[in-house]
Amino acid sequence: ANISVVGRIADIELKVSANNRPYLRFDLAERTGKGAYARTQYYQVVAFGAIASQFAKRELHRGALINVEGVLELEDY
Repeated sequence: ANISVVGRIADIELKVSANNRPYLRFDLAERTGKGAYARTQYYQVVAFGAIASQFAKRELHRGALINVEGVLELEDY
């Protein structure tokens, strides 16, 4: 499923995988609903390679408002 979300960065980390590929992991907080029905939902986002490097160069930080488009994968935990 494709997804597009506008939200604020909650946490962000630039990491390197076991095979030396840079990747970026961050939580994205999206506000939905209004008034008594307002709530925040969180997405865990992972970006690899060139996209991760571009994000890192922009010096994104906690609280930055961004738009993310990608593929949604659900995991049980």
